[in-house]
Amino acid sequence: MLRIKIPQIDRHRNETTFRPYLNSADIFREVGIDFVFEGNKYDMAWIGQASYMDKTLSLIDSVNKGIEYLEQFKGQDYILFDGQDSATLKGSVEVFNESEAKYLLKNTLYSDLGNYRRFSTTGRIYWPAISPYDLYCVPFGQDFSKIKLSGTNWLSGIPFNQFSYSHATKDIDVFAMFQYPGKLNYEWGIETSKYYTDHRKNCIDQLKQLPAHIKVVTAEQGKIPLQEYYELMSRSKIVVAPFGYGEIAPRDAESAQVGAILIKPDMDHIQTVPNVYADPQNFMNVEWDYSDLGSIIDGLLTDYKLQQQYYVENFRRSYCIEYTTEKMVAHIYELIRSIEGYTI
Repeated sequence: MLRIKIPQIDRHRNETTFRPYLNSADIFREVGIDFVFEGNKYDMAWIGQASYMDKTLSLIDSVNKGIEYLEQFKGQDYILFDGQDSATLKGSVEVFNESEAKYLLKNTLYSDLGNYRRFSTTGRIYWPAISPYDLYCVPFGQDFSKIKLSGTNWLSGIPFNQFSYSHATKDIDVFAMFQYPGKLNYEWGIETSKYYTDHRKNCIDQLKQLPAHIKVVTAEQGKIPLQEYYELMSRSKIVVAPFGYGEIAPRDAESAQVGAILIKPDMDHIQTVPNVYADPQNFMNVEWDYSDLGSIIDGLLTDYKLQQQYYVENFRRSYCIEYTTEKMVAHIYELIRSIEGYTI
């Protein structure tokens, strides 16, 4: 039995990163992998980003702190996990390069790895640049051979209930209840909330230009109780899910659960496993600046019942095929077997 230690599992971002694997611990055990959290009797460690990354510091101080933390694993086998919801490698790749980690695993990566070598705002290529001081790219000559996909993302582990929607009341046309404007937020001394807000402002501006007869609900008036949030979503025909600090969000899957068509900015720039976004039949994509959002909403509402059946059922079918525990376990199993000396 291969014993994998996950230290500091109680840290928030660590827990969410490893949750899909731990929820499937019984199946991992069937293929010879067991997870432990304490003690020194283990074969390999999985180290989450909250243990080696601190965004409240400057980038250089965060990296130095992360390298110092990893000193305790010197001479042992370990893998670094970066479970952020965005494809940026800022803060994790620098630690990885100075470590003895076998791999750096990410939930999402850019399809074109060349995107990491060009300057973009905090490494997020979908955010337009405001300040040149906030631009980032990976270190020169970066080797990507040991940077792999984790086999999970922010839709992994979501309880997926396929509610019947054929007779559901759909008296709201567009559900756009996402955080806007963004709460004040800093990463490595950079105010990132302004980029978050500016990206979503384009979406809100386009929604405000829709004809008056199209009923839209937004969260501009503030946060509402979770029960009310889902009640409004279930009454909606379309769910608009813009990018935020990352591209993927739970509402992407929740839209299909309640029988609503998902609209998102184009997702071709990322690779992830599992991936329901690779098939354009699962959702409707729009330009990153949302310039075509109004025309797409109008088209979907014109023949809504037919469009609903098409997109919702395709998404549901794809999710159930892609997000299986067996696929996730097989992904990790093969990755560990690729490490020299491991024959589980």
